[in-house]
Amino acid sequence: MSDYESHSGKLRLVEAKENETFEQQCKRLWVENGEPEENYEEGELFSEFYEKYFQVKGRVWEVFDHEESDDDDTFCKLNMNGDGTITFHTRFYNGGTCMSEMVEDELERIPESYYRDNKLERILK
Repeated sequence: MSDYESHSGKLRLVEAKENETFEQQCKRLWVENGEPEENYEEGELFSEFYEKYFQVKGRVWEVFDHEESDDDDTFCKLNMNGDGTITFHTRFYNGGTCMSEMVEDELERIPESYYRDNKLERILK
């Protein structure tokens, strides 16, 4: 049965290793999470670990310190932390969306120039 859900936690951008392609990075994270390399298929990381890894603008974001609670509204808020992570708090009706969609939609709003210029903290304040 559908109901409202609240989620809070932190996000961090997962940096690719030197000369590592996006797909190689996804496969590496797949294996680091205990899955057999031979079971990996393109996009599978984001299906299997949909509440741990998000793909936004060709980058991988990792969720940590994730908690669920109960509130009564629909929203998603992002706040930049001094250590380069982002704190999120979201509330939504799970009959129409999910946590990953809510957070990914907010991350999508960050202009590409802020990634290049390392100015994420400016847009999130």
